[in-house]
Amino acid sequence: MSAKKPNLMFLIRSLETGGAERQLVALANGLADNGWTISVVTYYPGGDLEETLSPKIGRHDLGKTSRWHLIGPLRTYLSLIRRIRPQAVHSYMDSANLLAAALRLFARPHKLIWGIRTSDMRDGHQDALQKLLFRLETRLSRSADLIIANSQTGLAFAQSQGISTSNGIAIRNGINTDRFSRDEQAGTALRTRLGITADAPVISIVARLDPVKGHGVLLDAFATLNDPKAHLIIAGGGPDALRNSLEAQAATLGLANRVHFLGNVSDTQAVYSASDIAVLSSLYGEGTPNAPAEAMACGTPCVVTELGDGPFVVGDTGETAPPGDAQALSSALGRLLGRVKSEPDLRHRTRARIEEELSVSKLITDTQAAIESTLDKQPLSVL
Repeated sequence: MSAKKPNLMFLIRSLETGGAERQLVALANGLADNGWTISVVTYYPGGDLEETLSPKIGRHDLGKTSRWHLIGPLRTYLSLIRRIRPQAVHSYMDSANLLAAALRLFARPHKLIWGIRTSDMRDGHQDALQKLLFRLETRLSRSADLIIANSQTGLAFAQSQGISTSNGIAIRNGINTDRFSRDEQAGTALRTRLGITADAPVISIVARLDPVKGHGVLLDAFATLNDPKAHLIIAGGGPDALRNSLEAQAATLGLANRVHFLGNVSDTQAVYSASDIAVLSSLYGEGTPNAPAEAMACGTPCVVTELGDGPFVVGDTGETAPPGDAQALSSALGRLLGRVKSEPDLRHRTRARIEEELSVSKLITDTQAAIESTLDKQPLSVL
């Protein structure tokens, strides 16, 4: 690699709060701190995470106003390529991958880096548009100079579905352990606000309200948990209709007084700190899930469903269950609550695993090396 630092442009749909978006911001900030010239381009303006970008980073949007507002944004993208002159464009997720690949033919020369953030997105889990996008992604994948998946499972699944991964590498997410650490005061304050006593076991899930996240299965699992004092905190926003349906399910199961729907929460650290354990009950599609790793950085051990690299994330500090199996999930929750009481060092080991395996510094170092190798046209070794 030459002495001059690379000029890299990120492309993603938006900077609204989400796992992939937080990872992009952490990576972009780290590369900018290392002297790279970084630009972040989104389809839509604004976004909750915009203010967390380093002032060293160029911020641009395509001015998109709706799903089918296309011509103007496409022209804006090509104009930005001409003006910014990136050596590489790093797109995040399927629509951005497709846009970057399709318009590369009309732009000045640059390397193309795709980001794959999910696994196991099979036809049964996709609507017609998603199926079409996936087929197009498969066809255009050979145009990518580098494909970065955020999980080994995601990389393997992409390959099994026909996506070319000859230039593929797996780099797992990185967690900011300075931001995510246990805050007992904040956790106690949240328990008090929700009317939860200090001795009551608390389970939490931080995930958007979306059928993919399996909240309904989690409620069924919680209903059969053999602990009438336990509480469940559900943090995450979503469609009113889905929230109403889940609240009705909780009431039908007799859980209305022990299940707390918080909606969107900016201080997820407080949620994790209020919890004895956390859970991610997803039914499909996870790569390397952020929420369990963030909870673990706060010393909160986790139960995850057996998707993507979730089992790797929790390692021997947590428990797993097959997706969609409420009884198995309930058993896993019960086991982990028991371990919190019987293993005094579990919280320490839980945080230590994130510090060792999923640090932001590792994410930045590994990604930087992969991109520099691609810019130098040196062969990549798949992790």
